[in-house]
Amino acid sequence: MPARFGLPLAACLWSLAPGPAAAVDCVTADQVRSGLRVDYQDGGRVLVRLMPNGLVELREIGSAEGGGDLHFVSRFGIYDLEASLADDGEAAADHRVIYDYGGLPLLEPMVGGTGWVGPVTASFPDGEVETQTAAYVFGAGETVTLAGCSYDAVAVEATFLREGGWEGQRFLFFPALEFAVLVGRSGPDRDKAAFGIAAISPVKG
Repeated sequence: MPARFGLPLAACLWSLAPGPAAAVDCVTADQVRSGLRVDYQDGGRVLVRLMPNGLVELREIGSAEGGGDLHFVSRFGIYDLEASLADDGEAAADHRVIYDYGGLPLLEPMVGGTGWVGPVTASFPDGEVETQTAAYVFGAGETVTLAGCSYDAVAVEATFLREGGWEGQRFLFFPALEFAVLVGRSGPDRDKAAFGIAAISPVKG
C-alpha cells in the first residue's frame, strides 16, 4: 500500500513493507485511545490512536522515502491537518506540512450525508504554499468483515483538484471507532488501485 494522501506532501515525505497479518480479537471503541494497528493484505501497517482532543493520529510504518515512518494528525482520518516524518523528534517541526481548510467545519462521514467541498491550503516548511480544492462524498453504509470481526463502515470518495491534475482516494470510515483508513487510489497518471484491509487489532505492549 503506498502512502495515503492526495494532499500535497513535502518532497522529504513518502511503500509499506510486506508481512503477514494475524487473526485478532475484535476491537472496541475504548481501545482506540490506547492505539490500534491496521494491517493491510499486502503487508502494509498503520498505527492509529484517538487523541484526547478528538483528532486522529496515524503512523504509517515504513512509508517514507528511505523506509522511515510518516506521522499524520487528522480529523476523522480523512481531513489531514499536518504531516511529518515520524522519527524526527525535536526536528519534526522543520519537516511538517500544515493543512488549512479555510475555517470550514469538517463534517463527520455518515450514511446519507452530503459530503464536504472546499479549499485546502498546504504550507510547507520552506515557505511554499499550495492551494487545491477537495471534495469528499459520503457514500452508502456497508458491513466490513476483518479477521472474523464485523464493523459498520461508511465509504468516502475524495477528489483533490490542483493546477495541472487531480487525485482520487477512497476511504472506509468506521463510525464506532471514529477513524477512517485509505482503501483505494486513482488519478490520471496512475492505475486505479485498491488496498484491502486484513485486520484491525489493539497495539500490544
